[in-house]
Amino acid sequence: MIETIISLALLFFALCAVGVPQTGPAGQQGGTSQDLGKPPEQEPFFIFREVAPTLRRQSRVPLRLPGFLPDVDEKRPIYAMVQSASSSSYDILLAVVMPCEGQNNCLYGSLQGSVSPFESSEGKIIPVKLRGRINGQFIESVCHAYCSQAYVRWSEHGFYYSIGIKAGEMDTLLEVANSAIKPVPITEELGIFYEVRPLLLKRTTVPLRLPTYFPRIEDETLLYADLISANRSGYEIVLGFVPDCSGGNACRYGTVMGSSQRLEDPEGVRVPVKLVRGIKGYFIDAQCYAFCDDSVIGWEENGYHYSIGIKAEKMELLIEAANSAIKTGHESSH
Repeated sequence: MIETIISLALLFFALCAVGVPQTGPAGQQGGTSQDLGKPPEQEPFFIFREVAPTLRRQSRVPLRLPGFLPDVDEKRPIYAMVQSASSSSYDILLAVVMPCEGQNNCLYGSLQGSVSPFESSEGKIIPVKLRGRINGQFIESVCHAYCSQAYVRWSEHGFYYSIGIKAGEMDTLLEVANSAIKPVPITEELGIFYEVRPLLLKRTTVPLRLPTYFPRIEDETLLYADLISANRSGYEIVLGFVPDCSGGNACRYGTVMGSSQRLEDPEGVRVPVKLVRGIKGYFIDAQCYAFCDDSVIGWEENGYHYSIGIKAEKMELLIEAANSAIKTGHESSH
C-alpha cells in the first residue's frame, strides 16, 4: 500500500515538472520563446469560424477574411453574419450587438468579395499600396448625423474585395486589409526592385548593386522602391514605407545609389570598413537634429561608386546590406 502511494506521488510530481501545454485565446498551443522572433502568419479572426465553411461551400470567390480587427478580442467580440453568398460573391455584416440589420447603432463594418467591381461610394478616394504590392483604394468615411463606413478596396486575380469599418482610419484599415491578403513570395534576386530593375537595365550602364537584405524589415512586401532618377551615368532609388515616398523623412526607409562619378558624401566622418570580395568601403553615421538622416555605407568597384543609406542604422547592419548588394550584383552578372 505504501509503495503504491509513493509511486502515485512520484507520478504526480513528474507530470507537474513536464507541465501542460498552454493554449492561446483561440485554443491553440502557445509557442516557445523561439516563436517570438517572427510572428506567425495571421489566421482568419475567430469570429469567422462559423461562417467560413458556409462561404467556402456557396461561393467560388476566394475568401479574404482578416486576422486583425481593431478593438476586438474574445472578451470584446463582434458578430459576423452572412448577408448573401453565391458563386459570384459574398457579403458579411459585422455587428457589435445582435440582432442587427445594418443600422448605425449596431454596425461595426462589412466584408465583401465579388467577381465584379463594386459601385462607387461617397467619400474621398485615396490610392494605397497593400501587401504583395497590390494597388488598392481607401475611401474615407463621411460624417453627417452619424459616420458611414470607411473602406479599403482592391482586386486580386480578377476578384474584387472590400473591407469597411464604421469611421475607420486609413492606417487601421490598411492593417486589417493586409491581414486578410495572402502573402506573395518574393524572389531573392529581384525583391522589392522587381519593377525598377528592368528600367534600370535599359537606362543605365552602371552595373546594378541592389540589396536583398533590409535591416529591421520582417515583411519585405511592405517596403517600396521609388526610382528617382536613372541615366547612363547613374541611378538613385528611394526606399519607402509607402509608394512614391520621394524621400520625405516620415515615409523614407533609405536610399540606394550607383554612379560612374564620385558620390557626394553626407555630413559626418568616414569610418573605413571591409566588405565582401575584399572590397574596401566606408561608413558615415547619421546626424540627428529635429530628426535623424541616413547612415550611409559607400564603396567603389571597377571605377563605379555605390552607396546604401538607411535612416539612423547601425554600421554592422549596413555592412550586411551592402554585402548582399555586392553578392547579388556579381551573381546576376554571370
